Amino acid sequence: MASLQHCFSFKGRISNRTYRRHLFCVLIILVMSYILLTVFYALKPLIVMVCFVVAYTTIPTGVKRLHDLNHPGWLILVGIIPMAVGVYLDSLVGHITTFAGSMYIGPYLCLGEGTAGDNDYGPSPTYKM
Repeated sequence: MASLQHCFSFKGRISNRTYRRHLFCVLIILVMSYILLTVFYALKPLIVMVCFVVAYTTIPTGVKRLHDLNHPGWLILVGIIPMAVGVYLDSLVGHITTFAGSMYIGPYLCLGEGTAGDNDYGPSPTYKM
Protein backbone atom coordinates (compact mmCIF):
# COMPACT_ATOMS: atom_id res chain seq x y z
CA MET A 1 0.00 0.00 0.00
CA ALA A 2 2.86 2.34 0.73
CA SER A 3 4.16 1.86 -2.81
CA LEU A 4 0.83 2.94 -4.33
CA GLN A 5 0.78 5.99 -2.10
CA HIS A 6 4.37 6.65 -3.13
CA CYS A 7 3.47 6.51 -6.83
CA PHE A 8 0.18 8.43 -6.89
CA SER A 9 0.30 10.91 -4.00
CA PHE A 10 1.62 14.45 -4.44
CA LYS A 11 2.26 15.00 -0.72
CA GLY A 12 5.46 14.43 1.15
CA ARG A 13 9.08 14.02 0.19
CA ILE A 14 11.26 11.27 -1.29
CA SER A 15 15.02 10.94 -1.39
CA ASN A 16 17.08 10.99 -4.56
CA ARG A 17 17.84 7.29 -4.02
CA THR A 18 14.12 6.44 -3.95
CA TYR A 19 13.52 8.63 -7.02
CA ARG A 20 16.29 6.92 -8.99
CA ARG A 21 14.96 3.51 -7.94
CA HIS A 22 11.48 4.50 -9.15
CA LEU A 23 12.84 5.69 -12.51
CA PHE A 24 14.74 2.43 -12.95
CA CYS A 25 11.54 0.43 -12.33
CA VAL A 26 9.63 2.64 -14.79
CA LEU A 27 12.34 2.10 -17.39
CA ILE A 28 12.24 -1.68 -16.93
CA ILE A 29 8.43 -1.74 -17.21
CA LEU A 30 8.46 0.43 -20.35
CA VAL A 31 11.14 -1.71 -22.02
CA MET A 32 9.22 -4.88 -21.17
CA SER A 33 6.05 -3.28 -22.55
CA TYR A 34 7.85 -2.44 -25.78
CA ILE A 35 9.05 -6.02 -26.11
CA LEU A 36 5.54 -7.34 -25.43
CA LEU A 37 4.15 -4.92 -27.97
CA THR A 38 6.48 -6.18 -30.68
CA VAL A 39 5.60 -9.80 -29.91
CA PHE A 40 1.87 -9.49 -29.12
CA TYR A 41 0.64 -6.56 -31.20
CA ALA A 42 -2.99 -7.51 -30.47
CA LEU A 43 -2.44 -6.38 -26.85
CA LYS A 44 -1.62 -2.84 -27.96
CA PRO A 45 -4.56 -1.10 -26.16
CA LEU A 46 -3.74 -2.79 -22.87
CA ILE A 47 0.00 -2.16 -23.18
CA VAL A 48 -0.57 1.51 -24.06
CA MET A 49 -2.78 1.95 -20.97
CA VAL A 50 -0.14 0.34 -18.77
CA CYS A 51 2.53 2.63 -20.25
CA PHE A 52 0.42 5.73 -19.61
CA VAL A 53 -0.21 4.75 -15.99
CA VAL A 54 3.45 3.92 -15.42
CA ALA A 55 4.60 7.14 -17.11
CA TYR A 56 2.07 9.14 -15.06
CA THR A 57 3.65 7.90 -11.82
CA THR A 58 6.80 9.87 -12.65
CA ILE A 59 4.89 13.14 -12.16
CA PRO A 60 3.94 12.65 -8.48
CA THR A 61 7.37 11.23 -7.67
CA GLY A 62 9.00 14.22 -9.39
CA VAL A 63 6.80 16.59 -7.39
CA LYS A 64 7.77 14.86 -4.14
CA ARG A 65 11.42 15.01 -5.18
CA LEU A 66 11.05 18.76 -5.73
CA HIS A 67 9.48 18.97 -2.28
CA ASP A 68 12.56 17.27 -0.85
CA LEU A 69 14.65 19.96 -2.54
CA ASN A 70 12.34 22.57 -0.91
CA HIS A 71 10.83 23.71 -4.22
CA PRO A 72 7.14 23.91 -5.13
CA GLY A 73 5.81 20.94 -7.07
CA TRP A 74 4.55 22.97 -10.03
CA LEU A 75 8.18 23.38 -11.13
CA ILE A 76 7.85 19.88 -12.61
CA LEU A 77 6.25 21.70 -15.55
CA VAL A 78 9.73 23.02 -16.41
CA GLY A 79 10.47 19.52 -17.67
CA ILE A 80 7.01 18.46 -18.84
CA ILE A 81 6.04 21.43 -21.04
CA PRO A 82 9.11 21.30 -23.34
CA MET A 83 8.64 17.56 -23.75
CA ALA A 84 4.96 17.96 -24.62
CA VAL A 85 5.80 20.70 -27.15
CA GLY A 86 8.53 18.51 -28.61
CA VAL A 87 6.16 15.59 -29.09
CA TYR A 88 3.60 17.88 -30.70
CA LEU A 89 6.08 19.47 -33.13
CA ASP A 90 7.67 16.18 -34.24
CA SER A 91 10.54 17.89 -36.04
CA LEU A 92 14.16 18.75 -35.30
CA VAL A 93 13.02 21.68 -33.15
CA GLY A 94 10.64 19.30 -31.36
CA HIS A 95 13.41 16.83 -30.63
CA ILE A 96 15.63 19.62 -29.33
CA THR A 97 12.92 20.92 -26.96
CA THR A 98 12.20 17.38 -25.76
CA PHE A 99 15.89 16.84 -25.03
CA ALA A 100 16.20 20.24 -23.35
CA GLY A 101 13.16 19.61 -21.15
CA SER A 102 14.41 16.27 -19.94
CA MET A 103 18.03 17.35 -19.51
CA TYR A 104 17.18 20.51 -17.60
CA ILE A 105 15.30 19.07 -14.65
CA GLY A 106 16.16 15.36 -14.78
CA PRO A 107 19.72 15.48 -13.43
CA TYR A 108 18.70 17.98 -10.76
CA LEU A 109 16.01 15.62 -9.47
CA CYS A 110 18.26 12.56 -9.62
CA LEU A 111 21.43 14.02 -8.16
CA GLY A 112 20.37 16.98 -6.00
CA GLU A 113 20.74 16.59 -2.26
CA GLY A 114 17.52 17.11 -0.36
CA THR A 115 17.01 19.56 2.45
CA ALA A 116 18.40 18.20 5.71
CA GLY A 117 15.73 17.85 8.37
CA ASP A 118 12.22 19.20 8.05
CA ASN A 119 11.28 21.73 5.40
CA ASP A 120 8.07 23.41 4.17
CA TYR A 121 6.80 20.11 2.69
CA GLY A 122 7.25 17.72 5.60
CA PRO A 123 9.81 15.72 7.52
CA SER A 124 12.96 14.34 5.99
CA PRO A 125 12.38 11.09 4.06
CA THR A 126 13.54 7.92 5.74
CA TYR A 127 16.21 5.90 4.01
CA LYS A 128 14.94 2.35 4.47
CA MET A 129 16.39 -0.44 2.38
